[in-house]
Amino acid sequence: MADKVKRDQIVALKTAGVSNKCIVKQLKVCRKTVSNAWKQFQETGTTSAKPIPGKLRSIRTKSVVSVVKKKIERNAQRSVRKIAKEAKILRSLMQRIVKNDLQLSPYKNSPGS
Repeated sequence: MADKVKRDQIVALKTAGVSNKCIVKQLKVCRKTVSNAWKQFQETGTTSAKPIPGKLRSIRTKSVVSVVKKKIERNAQRSVRKIAKEAKILRSLMQRIVKNDLQLSPYKNSPGS
């Protein structure tokens, strides 16, 4: 979808009676963008973007990620499983935090290495 400025321009031109074809040429946007912006304006009365669908993060928040980061900095030898148990977080969630949020690759040194 186009940014807010483009959507505002599309609605202004459309309310002035300009055709979709002329708006596409004038603003250099896709025909579908024009029709979507106008349809959204007619349904909601505003050109602001729709809220992003999906469940909000409830556990993997910035504060939890920072706590995990501090624990790892304090003792890098501790396993992800033990940190998860200590923090009362699912092991899989802890793995996601370590891998995706902290960009670390967890591994455990084998004895004798």
